Amino acid sequence: PDRLTEGYGPNSQAIQSFKQQNASLLVTVDCGTTSFEPFETARLLGLDVLVIDHHQAPEVLPKVTALVNPNRLDDLSNLGHLCAAGVVYLPADRLRAAGVGALPVADNVLLPVLGAMRRGLGLDKARMARTAHELGAAYDVKPNAPSLPLAALSGGNQQKALIGKWLQTKPKLILLDEPTQGVDVGARQQVFAALDAASLAGAGVVVASTDFEQLAQICHRVLVFARGQIVAELTGAQVAKETIAECCYHSMTRIA
Repeated sequence: PDRLTEGYGPNSQAIQSFKQQNASLLVTVDCGTTSFEPFETARLLGLDVLVIDHHQAPEVLPKVTALVNPNRLDDLSNLGHLCAAGVVYLPADRLRAAGVGALPVADNVLLPVLGAMRRGLGLDKARMARTAHELGAAYDVKPNAPSLPLAALSGGNQQKALIGKWLQTKPKLILLDEPTQGVDVGARQQVFAALDAASLAGAGVVVASTDFEQLAQICHRVLVFARGQIVAELTGAQVAKETIAECCYHSMTRIA
């Protein structure tokens, strides 16, 4: 919301206006965890709602598609550990955006669940090591040595560790940017298998990629963008490497 023109927090009037403009997804930043009436309006209108709110979350939350609640160190509501409730994002830059290359694998993969690793006033190091090792085994990270820096792993094993980092939270929506960039063939298939399993469990998967073969293998719907615009939509049998490449080529030549 624009606080100067729309007030503080989402409101039903603005949501109805978005629906009239044929919107299908509403993303609201700030003050969404208590906006029950506006989001009920959105639900009745058939809009999906993604809430990003840094405030301390109440025990009862509105019914929305997904809620992102960044971790707050001052949150005493027992919900402060929810680094992301429903939506996860894996950037393309594994060592500087998706993870921290200099930190141990364990520190990287346990960040979303760090609240569950508390013991007294500190952290349960033994439990952290055990959980990180179990996660590495589940996603076939090699070597499965959680004390190693993330940067010490190959690109494929870095990505498997980071995929496991977020899939352990059982997300509703997974956002990925170039998920197999710099990943070897064997690890690519393991990444695809993990995403497929998450999809079968009910998660939505949105991938931004310039790899036509990757898109053809894992997607059932492909949107081709050129200069910020959707220029083609492919579904069903159209989702093939050759068709995606052809659409990308023609979209650039048309806009140029």
